[in-house]
Amino acid sequence: MAAGSPYLALASVPEALDANAKPVLTMAEQKELERLRAQDQREIKALKKELQRKEKALAEAAALLILRKKWDAFCSEDEEG
Repeated sequence: MAAGSPYLALASVPEALDANAKPVLTMAEQKELERLRAQDQREIKALKKELQRKEKALAEAAALLILRKKWDAFCSEDEEG
């Protein structure tokens, strides 16, 4: 590289390198992040399972309400005629 090269000028300015550098995590910080990620994944899995259970219960309740309404309509027809 030539002495007037912009790369050489950039490399000689430590502030520019620090501003663009990614933060370096210690091993303990990495393990903590992995632990938190795993905990989040377990929580997401549990929440999805709970949501499926509630959706199933809601669908069952809706079906029972529809059947009850149909049964009531059927019984009222019998009483009328």
